[in-house]
Amino acid sequence: MCSTTEVSDAIRIQYLDTHNVRRNVLATGKITDAFGKITLPTASNMLKLRWDCALEKEAIDYISTCPMSTYAKKNDQESGENFFRSAMSSYPTPRDAVKKAITEWWKVYRSYSTPGANAMFLSAHLNSPVASYTMMGWATNQYLGCAIGICGTDYVAVCRYNRMRPNTINYPQYTVGAPCSACPAGTTCVSGMGLCN
Repeated sequence: MCSTTEVSDAIRIQYLDTHNVRRNVLATGKITDAFGKITLPTASNMLKLRWDCALEKEAIDYISTCPMSTYAKKNDQESGENFFRSAMSSYPTPRDAVKKAITEWWKVYRSYSTPGANAMFLSAHLNSPVASYTMMGWATNQYLGCAIGICGTDYVAVCRYNRMRPNTINYPQYTVGAPCSACPAGTTCVSGMGLCN
């Protein structure tokens, strides 16, 4: 997939497939916001993510600094980021740590207020834990690049997303409507996924 050797194809596929499975669940209306007790609406314009080697390289480079948290300015600039750091002793393999990172980023919709019935991203969401979920499920994110590395005795997982200014206040996370009913020009519906490709 990419010429870099820091990330294996198996890890790339794991990141990509697990993101797209979650986007499918969101796009087809199978998520209930436990905080608000509502089933989140279906998405008409949810893109299927593709792997991007430049974003992967950004993630590798950031991990090489052994960061303790997300790059503070990243989510205000060109692309978005999700970040996870945990003790290696908690996970037998890097794949286990990747699985945990993705689960942690996504599951926050169960405990925190989401963009809700109109899918609108509000200022209250920006610095809340739910921002990792909205980053993963932002409809117009089209490209993804991630990595996992070791810093001391910890695994560090980072994903970068391509959208210009993701998690933008007063913009919808996605357009509410029947799955694939508003696929962007040049894309078609992936049968059975509710995602545009």
